[in-house]
Amino acid sequence: MLPRLILMSLWIGGFCIQNNRLFKASILENVRVSRPKATREQVMAALMAAQCKDILDKLPDGLDTQIGTEGTYLSGGEQQRIALARAILKDAPIVLTKQLLLPILRMRC
Repeated sequence: MLPRLILMSLWIGGFCIQNNRLFKASILENVRVSRPKATREQVMAALMAAQCKDILDKLPDGLDTQIGTEGTYLSGGEQQRIALARAILKDAPIVLTKQLLLPILRMRC
């Protein structure tokens, strides 16, 4: 059983794991999943905060580039940064990453 902190954060917080799932959609739509009514400018601000400028610069259509279900055009690290942008855009009070979760998951509940 997961500790209460993790269960609560999944509901109110952001969650970034190593193997993040990106959808077969544009970068814009992938980030906007966490806040569907976000403006294009808000999505861009989240991507910049997640250090994604270099990713956008190399893609043919930048923010509007369509990616595959496994992140066809993106490396694992790039996919993680897009997922981090999702958490930033959500403006979650708690964001858990793999590095924070490992010690907690090793605890006996």
